[in-house]
Amino acid sequence: MPMSVFKRLAVGEARPTTIMLQLANRSIVLPKGKIEDVLVKVDKFIFPVDFIILDFEEDREIPILMGRPFMATRRTLIDVEKGELKMQVNDDHVTFSILKTTQYADQQKEANC
Repeated sequence: MPMSVFKRLAVGEARPTTIMLQLANRSIVLPKGKIEDVLVKVDKFIFPVDFIILDFEEDREIPILMGRPFMATRRTLIDVEKGELKMQVNDDHVTFSILKTTQYADQQKEANC
C-alpha cells in the first residue's frame, strides 16, 4: 500500500518490519512499516487484511494487490476458462467476472490517453 493511501485512511500506526521485498523489476525495497487487521470489504464480505506500507507514488492505474496468502485463506478459486474469480466464506460465495474487470481497465486506459 502506498504511504499516501495509508495516511489518507488513518487506520492507526504502522508497526516496524524487517522484511525486504523484491519487486517485479527485481529491485529491492524496504517497507516503511506494516498494518494488521485492516477491514476490507469485498462485495458482501468483510475480511481483516494485513498490508505492507511502501514509500512510492500512488497511481490509480496500479491497484492494491491482494496476494496468494489472502486468496488462499479466503478460499478463492480462479476459473480461467470461464473468466471467473469466486470467493467463498462458509456456504456463501460471490463470483466476479475477470473479463469484465480487464475490459474496464482497458477502457480506462483509452479514456486517459
